[in-house]
Amino acid sequence: AVIKNHASLENNRPLFLYLAYTAAHAPLVPIPEDEGSCVHLKHEWRRKFCGLVVGLDRGVGRVLDAALSYLGDNTIIFFSSDN
Repeated sequence: AVIKNHASLENNRPLFLYLAYTAAHAPLVPIPEDEGSCVHLKHEWRRKFCGLVVGLDRGVGRVLDAALSYLGDNTIIFFSSDN
């Protein structure tokens, strides 16, 4: 919603969006659908961590899709980790 709202202003001002995910950190509590994508992993900790990464990937993808759809090619995406 932030990206779409900023684009609707049509003021050509830059948008700085800082989005900090807590995934993939403890507690390892992925949503069931995301953990379900990782059933091939037998170790519970790895399966739950994988589920968090699946959710993170989906969320980042949504941000990228919105940025490209509403802001266009004049966009810089910087992705970083705390590890």
